[in-house]
Amino acid sequence: MAIEFCQKCLLPRNMRLSTSVREQAEPDGKTKKIKTNNYQCEVCHSFVRGEEFEVTGDDSSDGAATTVAEN
Repeated sequence: MAIEFCQKCLLPRNMRLSTSVREQAEPDGKTKKIKTNNYQCEVCHSFVRGEEFEVTGDDSSDGAATTVAEN
């Protein structure tokens, strides 16, 4: 379980992780899979941060990903 500083609680808190996978079309017509991890405070449920990864394998749960951006 991840522990992060919550901007709303002003304390370190356990984070709730939610993950989603989406397909994004490239200008050349190919598609790529993007995995998004969102972290929310377990106490107040406010959004703390998000990460996006480009999935490099056929299976989005294999852990092979490249970081695209972090909010």
